[in-house]
Amino acid sequence: MYRARARFSASDNSVSITPVRMDEGVTFVSETPSSHSEELLDDSSTGSAVVRYRGEPTPSSSPPPVDLQWARENPKTLATAIVLWLSHLCINAAYSILPPFYPLEAKRFNISSVVIGVIIGASPLMVILLTPILRYKINCIGIKFMIVSGTLLVGASYTLMGAMSRVESLVVFVVLSLLLRLVEGVGSAMINTSSFPILYPNTPLTGALEFAASIGLALGPVCGGVLYQWAGGFQTPFFAVGGVILLFVPFLLFLVKGKPSEVEYASFHDSVMFVSNAGVVLILSLTVVIV
Repeated sequence: MYRARARFSASDNSVSITPVRMDEGVTFVSETPSSHSEELLDDSSTGSAVVRYRGEPTPSSSPPPVDLQWARENPKTLATAIVLWLSHLCINAAYSILPPFYPLEAKRFNISSVVIGVIIGASPLMVILLTPILRYKINCIGIKFMIVSGTLLVGASYTLMGAMSRVESLVVFVVLSLLLRLVEGVGSAMINTSSFPILYPNTPLTGALEFAASIGLALGPVCGGVLYQWAGGFQTPFFAVGGVILLFVPFLLFLVKGKPSEVEYASFHDSVMFVSNAGVVLILSLTVVIV
């Protein structure tokens, strides 16, 4: 239902009409429909009139619901969503797999707790710094290249970390651990930036990725502890998660389209401001931990 209120001015005999649309109790400005019936209600006592326009509301452009019919009509999109869901689950499980056993292996070299914390925190630090920059450059880099390269970096870094069980030098162990965690952070930032635009604008599917990430973060420490204690020691958790993550690369190469992103990301200025704010939050968090 469309309604317009007309206001008459007695001083200059002018009239001002504002068309609005009434849609489920929400009032907002709208254009008058091309075909409508008009009804003028005059109120001489107040010098105002209400013009009602009756017509069909503009249909919404929301994405179609994700149901069985949608799945039959979009099999490749569904397969892409499943692969991304499983990869997010495994990658986030790998992301949180270190805390149960890595400090035990580091104590073999008498590495301090501060250095262990720096090594473990190197990956999320790279995610904080690189994500806004990658968001700004995603159309230049390309979604497909970004997610495939990120998956390769994450899988390769965890696989190589498993080989560090043979290292006997303190300096080599610390340097390799730090470098591989930084590389893993670069890959994680690339995956986090590119995976959601692939499924845009299917909001239920992008929400499912967040659900998979939460499950992975919860399962990671448990899987890491079990594999370390009962399946071969330090190298087994890294080889397991690294190998599984690398298995997703050929599926992503086949399923993900190489088209530019349709998501309008922030400008470079907004990205820099995001990095600045993230840096402030990081400094405050470190201050709380130290105190």
